[in-house]
Amino acid sequence: LDLFADSDRDVPFGCGATVFWPTADLRLHNPHAHPVVLRLALDAAHLSGSLQCPVDPGFRIRLVETDHRFERAGTEVFRHNRLWREWGGGATLRREPLAVHRARVCYPVPPSMISSELP
Repeated sequence: LDLFADSDRDVPFGCGATVFWPTADLRLHNPHAHPVVLRLALDAAHLSGSLQCPVDPGFRIRLVETDHRFERAGTEVFRHNRLWREWGGGATLRREPLAVHRARVCYPVPPSMISSELP
Protein backbone atom coordinates (compact mmCIF):
# COMPACT_ATOMS: atom_id res chain seq x y z
CA LEU A 1 0.00 0.00 0.00
CA ASP A 2 1.09 3.57 -0.68
CA LEU A 3 -0.10 5.23 2.53
CA PHE A 4 0.81 8.91 2.10
CA ALA A 5 1.39 11.50 -0.61
CA ASP A 6 4.80 12.71 -1.79
CA SER A 7 4.47 15.99 0.12
CA ASP A 8 5.32 13.92 3.23
CA ARG A 9 8.05 11.85 1.52
CA ASP A 10 11.82 12.52 1.56
CA VAL A 11 12.90 9.54 -0.57
CA PRO A 12 11.38 7.87 -3.64
CA PHE A 13 8.38 5.62 -3.09
CA GLY A 14 9.48 2.17 -1.97
CA CYS A 15 12.61 3.31 -0.09
CA GLY A 16 11.01 3.83 3.27
CA ALA A 17 11.69 1.63 6.25
CA THR A 18 9.42 0.08 8.81
CA VAL A 19 10.53 -1.10 12.22
CA PHE A 20 8.57 -4.03 13.60
CA TRP A 21 9.55 -4.12 17.27
CA PRO A 22 10.88 -6.39 18.78
CA THR A 23 11.78 -8.34 15.61
CA ALA A 24 15.30 -7.85 14.19
CA ASP A 25 14.11 -6.85 10.72
CA LEU A 26 17.08 -4.65 9.71
CA ARG A 27 20.41 -6.39 9.27
CA LEU A 28 23.57 -4.82 7.90
CA HIS A 29 26.60 -6.48 6.34
CA ASN A 30 29.86 -4.70 5.47
CA PRO A 31 31.65 -6.59 2.65
CA HIS A 32 34.51 -4.06 2.52
CA ALA A 33 37.96 -4.07 4.16
CA HIS A 34 37.34 -0.90 6.19
CA PRO A 35 34.91 -0.45 9.07
CA VAL A 36 31.83 1.70 8.64
CA VAL A 37 29.81 3.65 11.19
CA LEU A 38 26.06 4.05 10.90
CA ARG A 39 24.86 7.18 12.71
CA LEU A 40 21.12 7.72 13.27
CA ALA A 41 19.18 10.61 14.74
CA LEU A 42 15.52 10.77 15.64
CA ASP A 43 13.41 13.86 16.24
CA ALA A 44 9.65 14.23 16.69
CA ALA A 45 8.94 13.60 12.99
CA HIS A 46 12.00 12.16 11.22
CA LEU A 47 14.69 9.52 11.34
CA SER A 48 17.86 10.59 9.56
CA GLY A 49 21.22 8.96 9.23
CA SER A 50 24.60 8.71 7.59
CA LEU A 51 27.03 5.94 6.78
CA GLN A 52 30.67 6.91 7.35
CA CYS A 53 33.97 5.26 6.50
CA PRO A 54 37.44 6.38 7.71
CA VAL A 55 38.85 6.22 4.15
CA ASP A 56 37.46 7.06 0.72
CA PRO A 57 36.11 3.72 -0.59
CA GLY A 58 36.79 4.78 -4.18
CA PHE A 59 33.18 4.66 -5.31
CA ARG A 60 29.85 6.42 -4.81
CA ILE A 61 26.35 4.94 -4.68
CA ARG A 62 23.18 6.68 -5.77
CA LEU A 63 19.54 5.60 -5.72
CA VAL A 64 17.58 6.29 -8.93
CA GLU A 65 13.82 6.07 -9.50
CA THR A 66 12.46 5.43 -13.01
CA ASP A 67 9.15 4.58 -14.68
CA HIS A 68 7.07 6.36 -12.03
CA ARG A 69 3.37 6.61 -12.80
CA PHE A 70 -0.14 6.43 -11.34
CA GLU A 71 -2.74 4.25 -13.07
CA ARG A 72 -6.45 3.86 -12.38
CA ALA A 73 -8.02 0.39 -12.36
CA GLY A 74 -11.75 0.72 -11.80
CA THR A 75 -12.21 2.78 -8.63
CA GLU A 76 -8.65 2.23 -7.35
CA VAL A 77 -5.40 4.00 -8.18
CA PHE A 78 -2.07 2.18 -8.27
CA ARG A 79 1.43 3.60 -8.09
CA HIS A 80 4.28 2.05 -10.07
CA ASN A 81 8.02 2.67 -10.06
CA ARG A 82 11.41 1.01 -10.40
CA LEU A 83 14.40 1.59 -8.13
CA TRP A 84 18.00 1.21 -9.27
CA ARG A 85 21.39 1.40 -7.59
CA GLU A 86 23.96 3.34 -9.61
CA TRP A 87 27.48 2.98 -8.39
CA GLY A 88 31.06 3.20 -9.47
CA GLY A 89 34.23 5.21 -9.30
CA GLY A 90 35.72 7.65 -11.79
CA ALA A 91 34.18 7.26 -15.26
CA THR A 92 32.79 3.78 -14.48
CA LEU A 93 29.12 3.67 -13.55
CA ARG A 94 27.03 0.53 -13.12
CA ARG A 95 23.26 0.32 -12.73
CA GLU A 96 21.65 -2.58 -10.88
CA PRO A 97 17.91 -3.16 -10.35
CA LEU A 98 16.76 -3.04 -6.73
CA ALA A 99 12.95 -3.21 -6.80
CA VAL A 100 9.80 -2.94 -8.89
CA HIS A 101 6.74 -1.61 -7.08
CA ARG A 102 3.00 -1.70 -7.72
CA ALA A 103 0.94 -0.51 -4.78
CA ARG A 104 -2.64 0.56 -4.22
CA VAL A 105 -2.79 4.24 -3.27
CA CYS A 106 -4.62 5.15 -0.03
CA TYR A 107 -4.99 8.91 -0.59
CA PRO A 108 -6.61 11.12 -3.23
CA VAL A 109 -4.55 11.51 -6.42
CA PRO A 110 -5.36 14.47 -8.69
CA PRO A 111 -6.73 13.23 -12.04
CA SER A 112 -3.99 15.15 -13.86
CA MET A 113 -1.38 12.85 -12.25
CA ILE A 114 -3.03 9.61 -13.43
CA SER A 115 -1.37 8.50 -16.66
CA SER A 116 -3.71 5.72 -17.79
CA GLU A 117 -6.84 3.69 -17.17
CA LEU A 118 -6.48 -0.07 -16.82
CA PRO A 119 -9.29 -2.55 -17.43
